[in-house]
Amino acid sequence: MFRKIALGLIVVFLLVAWGRNANAQSVRWTNPATGGAAGVWSSSANWNPATVPGPLNTAEIGNGGEARITSNVSTSRIEVGKNGGTGTLTSTAAVTISTDSDFDVGETGEGFAAGPATFTSNGTANITDALSLNIGTGGVGDLDIGQASAQFNAQAFGTGVVNLRRINNVMIAENVEIGKSGGSATASGQGTLLVDSVGTFNVTVDLDIGQVSGNGQSTGVGKASIYSTSNVVVGDGIDVGFTSGSTSSTNSGNGTLFVSNSMVSVGFADPLLPGSLHVGTVSAVLGTGAQGQGTATFEQSSLSVANSITVGKLSGGSTTASNSSQGSLTLIDSTISALSLEVATVLDASAGSVDGTVNLDSSLMTLTGPLTLGPNSILEFGLAGTTKADGTGSAGQFSAIDATLATLDGTLNVFLTDGFVPSAGDTFQILSGARTGTFNPVDFPVLPGGLSWDIQYDPSAVTLQVLGSSFTADFDNDGDVDGSDLTTWETSFGAGAGADADGDEDSDGADFLAWQRQFGSGVPVLSATQAVPEPTTFFLCLFGMPFVTGRLVLLNCRRHRVGKGEGN
Repeated sequence: MFRKIALGLIVVFLLVAWGRNANAQSVRWTNPATGGAAGVWSSSANWNPATVPGPLNTAEIGNGGEARITSNVSTSRIEVGKNGGTGTLTSTAAVTISTDSDFDVGETGEGFAAGPATFTSNGTANITDALSLNIGTGGVGDLDIGQASAQFNAQAFGTGVVNLRRINNVMIAENVEIGKSGGSATASGQGTLLVDSVGTFNVTVDLDIGQVSGNGQSTGVGKASIYSTSNVVVGDGIDVGFTSGSTSSTNSGNGTLFVSNSMVSVGFADPLLPGSLHVGTVSAVLGTGAQGQGTATFEQSSLSVANSITVGKLSGGSTTASNSSQGSLTLIDSTISALSLEVATVLDASAGSVDGTVNLDSSLMTLTGPLTLGPNSILEFGLAGTTKADGTGSAGQFSAIDATLATLDGTLNVFLTDGFVPSAGDTFQILSGARTGTFNPVDFPVLPGGLSWDIQYDPSAVTLQVLGSSFTADFDNDGDVDGSDLTTWETSFGAGAGADADGDEDSDGADFLAWQRQFGSGVPVLSATQAVPEPTTFFLCLFGMPFVTGRLVLLNCRRHRVGKGEGN
């Protein structure tokens, strides 16, 4: 009963919105000037028919000219460089700009791109120092940037750029779609969004970056950069590089999200249907083809996600082996909270490859649910000190993930940052949560001589520890200096830093002298009273010849070689 009522209300709402847009009369920009000579929006002489667009008009800027806004604007819709057009919209005044429905920049629509022809659209919108930008004041409205869709053997290209700087409030009634493409023919959308120093950037539904679908051959490339924005709200979810499969070709989606010095919340609009962050996702059924790539970076920022975060995900059950999904999430001096994190996962026995990388540099991730790592996952932790990260960017912190459950797999990479050099006894609890599985392989950074890494898998934690002794000649790191260390020196001599006592990143005679002086250190008394073992004659000769001259040494070396049957 309630579902029928809700459905009926939705239908009525959509019909009203469609009727509003259908009745909107188009007013076209006619002034071809750009730059300093650009025409002013509020002059009726720049429009055809000769009227300034109002609440019942769709404003079209597609003749290659530039429209400059100097006073408040309220229209039904704004289209900049749409359906075969090229145009620019600029505003640097303290004004309010409102549309009843969509704001389209660089879009070629499927209804327009039909038939064996090529259609190209290019639009740019630069809005700076405005009081507010309100898209969809009638309850329905998207910000569409660089979209393309084609049918009936058409080729459609859409390129759009939107720059929003120093605006108090930006409100979008529905979605922001950047670099989106689809349809049954060939389509390519490229979109770029910059949000810089905006008070509130509110997207009621989805933020889609590089999203691709359709059964033709579609390519979408989207990029969104957000700087110094204190309140970024996405009501439903963020999709970065989300690609659906094509029945006739291979769709390709590529999305990039970069956030710096901002606070972001995702998916809290409906508590019953919490939203997620998806980075590099492919959903392909049957024999459809798709390749998706997504990258998300958060720098000196905080992110709260109501539901899950996925980084590299392949789903749908497609049998196409060439399908691929790649996702990358990087945190730098940041904090993230979410329900769960999935990295490099495969669902529905989907064919193809999936890769996911999560990099934490002085950052903390808190999960109220599980952490799930697939075999092709890469988890990277940066260590800048011995204090657990809190997202403030303070010096001397190490990265960590706190979860309730942790299913481990894939590769663990550990790296040092900010010039940090660990000492013996340092510990880093990089992960907490009820654990199953281990990492394989584990890659550690190089430590000074005498130090080594150890990883401890506890039932509820993973901890890194630096082992070592005060003996620089303890080459095998067993806490003493004995004959085994000499063997290590002989093996490493001239071949690397495996027996580097003096920290000069090689194994040479000076390291042998250090071993000789420290021999017996750390071993039991009985063992320490034993004679100092000698290196093999060949290594001793190599060591002695550069430092000792004279016929006697050379003869001794020669006699030893004769005794071993190596010469006469």
